[in-house]
Amino acid sequence: MEVGFEHAKAKAAWIKQFKCKGCRNDWWGVSNQCRNCHGTVPPVDFNNMLGVGWFECEQCNRKFAGFCRGNVRSACHRCGTKLLASFIVPGDKASAGGRDHHDCEACHGVGDCPIAAKARGHAARTNAPFWP
Repeated sequence: MEVGFEHAKAKAAWIKQFKCKGCRNDWWGVSNQCRNCHGTVPPVDFNNMLGVGWFECEQCNRKFAGFCRGNVRSACHRCGTKLLASFIVPGDKASAGGRDHHDCEACHGVGDCPIAAKARGHAARTNAPFWP
């Protein structure tokens, strides 16, 4: 997990999420120019980013990944602390292990999470691979 965490952290430094209000197109990348309408847009602010969040628990030193939105906390399955993501990257798979279930403030680990569903849908639409 440590190698994956460091790789994702490096990727988060250069890749940004964009959303064009003119044509409702959204994408991950380095270019802020919309491919549909050719308008330029600023990157989405962290609180509204949607993707695979990487979390670092300071209580128990656990590192984990999960679908998230920037301003929604997810629970650490080791100690129960609610955490905001350290950084968010594109992807359609939140974790290779899949040992723990998704548990955020939006769904509390019960049933289908609207944030996880939206993040999965965004990844499928944009075709943005998590690993280069």
